[in-house]
Amino acid sequence: MTDFGRKHASSHENGGSDEIDTTDLDGHVAGVGYVDRGDPSSADFVRPNLDTDGSEHDMDLSSIVPEGSIAVHLTFIIMGTSVGLYLRFKEKGNSNFENRLMQYTQVANAYIVQEGSVILDSNRVITYQASDDAFGYYAVTVRGWFI
Repeated sequence: MTDFGRKHASSHENGGSDEIDTTDLDGHVAGVGYVDRGDPSSADFVRPNLDTDGSEHDMDLSSIVPEGSIAVHLTFIIMGTSVGLYLRFKEKGNSNFENRLMQYTQVANAYIVQEGSVILDSNRVITYQASDDAFGYYAVTVRGWFI
């Protein structure tokens, strides 16, 4: 342990013995890596490929994301003909959308871009919900995944 580490550890309960040693991680999370998908030629899901009825639906990403992946990195663009439309994603099996990736239309007829990560289930499926069919445009693209 470095001198700084000893000083830092001494200020914690149990002299720091309950902390994780991150000396060799060099800024990475152990066992987790990001795979950039590269430069897709088009979006994976565009209007009208998603159900826009306000209900939850599965989004199967197994044809894009390899087996063993734990999360997906998405970017999406929405444009609605009214204010307050939303497109949101969450881990399949979660009951609520509190821990989710979401975007609302804040103004009508303006494109809004959002990106973030969503945890995959073991079959590489996530859940999405789109408020209704008043979307003028939407596109969802897988940018990469975490393994």
